[in-house]
Amino acid sequence: MFKIKKSVHLWGYLALLLMLTGCLQKVERTPVNYYVLEYQPGTEKPELRRTTNTGKNLEVLNTVLSRTYDRNQIVVKENFYNVKFLQTDVWAMRLRDAIPNLIVQRLRAYN
Repeated sequence: MFKIKKSVHLWGYLALLLMLTGCLQKVERTPVNYYVLEYQPGTEKPELRRTTNTGKNLEVLNTVLSRTYDRNQIVVKENFYNVKFLQTDVWAMRLRDAIPNLIVQRLRAYN
């Protein structure tokens, strides 16, 4: 009887030790890269700037994105039928906000 109890305790301690070593291992995390879309004034062409104001206003409406691209992950279109969602490369802002902002900044630079 004493031998069986000792064996059960030994197996219990061994199982506990195995569980604890599994919990104490360091989890390796893949670093996430964040990307932004920013306006680059160096890409402007001086010959496209207007010297006179036309007196007309232009309004940039909200962007409508396909559901495929309306996400945080960067989407790579591999061919006509396949897209790839990058898990570790993500946008730091919403594309539906960034795209109209870029268009507005470009229009302001030329007018």
